[in-house]
Amino acid sequence: MEETNPIISREKVLQAHAFDVEKITFRLPDGRERAYDLVDHANAVTLLPVDDQGCLIFVTQYRLGAESPLLELPAGVMDEGEQPEASARRELREETGQDCRELARLGGFYMAAGYSTEYMHIYLGEGLFAAPLEQDDDEFLSLSRIRELREETGQDCRELARLGGFYMAAGYSTEYMHIYLAEGLFAAPLEQDEDEFLSLSRIPVKVAYQMAWNGEIRDGKTLSALLLALPRLLTRFPDLLSV
Repeated sequence: MEETNPIISREKVLQAHAFDVEKITFRLPDGRERAYDLVDHANAVTLLPVDDQGCLIFVTQYRLGAESPLLELPAGVMDEGEQPEASARRELREETGQDCRELARLGGFYMAAGYSTEYMHIYLGEGLFAAPLEQDDDEFLSLSRIRELREETGQDCRELARLGGFYMAAGYSTEYMHIYLAEGLFAAPLEQDEDEFLSLSRIPVKVAYQMAWNGEIRDGKTLSALLLALPRLLTRFPDLLSV
């Protein structure tokens, strides 16, 4: 697909505490112009802290978008001018009271690229030791599915299994993503939405997971779906264990 910048203009229409909203005028591939709302949000980091006993440290906090407490890995928004690694260490100390001797970047992805600029950096922290920082003053922590398949791929399926779901960005959005595994595909196209211009790719399952582990896939819902599907796909593709 040709890489061009289809953005014609942008205008800030809302300045909020955690993000801004811009009105983006966008040129579609067929030449038409369409206006979209874009959330301009600072980038963020997520930590997988592993202690010497082999346990991951999670936090639980109330999320407005979910209207309930969620079990999460430690995460937070990067300060202006802060590098991702420095932000990762700061959030680890603020949210768990721990620092780490080894910090390795695992990759990153866009949280909700359809309407937000936020990019999430993922780090693995090992060799933990106590080094607390004060938490932010607003943090209170304790440790129509078939239609979309046909529209976007031209396929229907004989077997459809729900794998789970997650909140896309529960800190500021109510959007909940349901994940399904579709097998036994057959042609059954529906007309795409008028503002959808999709390019399909068929990628072997093992190659897709290699792309995910290598950081070539950066879409959050895609990475999450691959993770949720792995136990079921291993029964069909046992060589995934070697990826």
